[in-house]
Amino acid sequence: MKHVLVIAFILVLAGCSFPKDPENSFEKAKNDELKIGIIENPPFITFINGKAEGPEIELIKGFARENNLKISFTKGNESGLIEELQKYKLHILSGGFEKGTIWKKEATPTAPYDNSHVFLVPKGKNRLLQHLETYILKNQVKE
Repeated sequence: MKHVLVIAFILVLAGCSFPKDPENSFEKAKNDELKIGIIENPPFITFINGKAEGPEIELIKGFARENNLKISFTKGNESGLIEELQKYKLHILSGGFEKGTIWKKEATPTAPYDNSHVFLVPKGKNRLLQHLETYILKNQVKE
């Protein structure tokens, strides 16, 4: 009888689409493009001849490559891009944010990609966050 209950429990879990993704962030990124808000904050993100460069840009490009995602970047300031993130107009916000960022009430920090720096995503759990954190954990930057 125990085996039947265990199997039933596993089947129920397998049928769940966890994590829930009410905005379909990951699917929208796959079907359209991964929309990244970027804030100049050397050395994490710098602009050379109008082109964004730096370790955070490289991590995002690697994540996009691994998941066959096209990328678009939107340059801006923190408060403006946080607002866009909250409206789900951006998927990820990048700009050298630390784990204890003042924006953690408005956005969800990812797992750190080094000892202290994170990306920000819209509040809540979703498939995009799950895929991004899996990539981050496999490719953590050594300080």
